[in-house]
Amino acid sequence: MGVIRFASDPLDFYLERGILMVIKKMKYIDYLGVEREEPFHFNFSQREIVKLQTSINGGLDEFLKKIIDEKDYNQLVIYIEKFILDAFGERSLDGKYFNKSEELSKAFSQTEAFNDMFMEFITDAGKFAEFVRGVLPQAKIDAAVKNLEERKQLDNITPLPLSSAN
Repeated sequence: MGVIRFASDPLDFYLERGILMVIKKMKYIDYLGVEREEPFHFNFSQREIVKLQTSINGGLDEFLKKIIDEKDYNQLVIYIEKFILDAFGERSLDGKYFNKSEELSKAFSQTEAFNDMFMEFITDAGKFAEFVRGVLPQAKIDAAVKNLEERKQLDNITPLPLSSAN
C-alpha cells in the first residue's frame, strides 16, 4: 500500500492496486465538547466519474471554469459542498466495499469535521484543488473516459442480421 503524505495537511492518498482513496484525518470538537481526531474517507469510482462528467454540460472542467470566470461564488459554494458529500463514504472493514449513502453523507454533513473541511475548502482554493486531484486523479479520469469511448464505439457497431435457415 503506497501512502503519499503532504506535510502541510493531514490528507493522505492511499493507492493500492489502482484504487486511490483520500483519507483526511481531522481534529474537531463534537457537540458534547469532546475533542476528536478521526479519519474520513473519500473516493470516486470510474463509474461515478463518468456520471459526473456526463451529468454536467461540457464536463466538470468547463463547469468549474465557467463558475470561476463568471465569479459565481454561490454556485461554487454549492458545488464544493456537493462534491465533498458525493465523495464521502465508509470503507468496509474487509476492504471489499466503499459504502456511500444519503444517510451517511447527511450524518457527516452534520458534524463539525465537515464544517471545518468545508470552510477550509471555500477559503483556500489550493486545498480544494489538492482534494479534487486526490479523488479525481488524472489516471482515473483517463481510464473512465477511455472506457466510455470504447463503449460508444461498441454502440456504433451494427450487429450482423440474423439470417433465416434456408
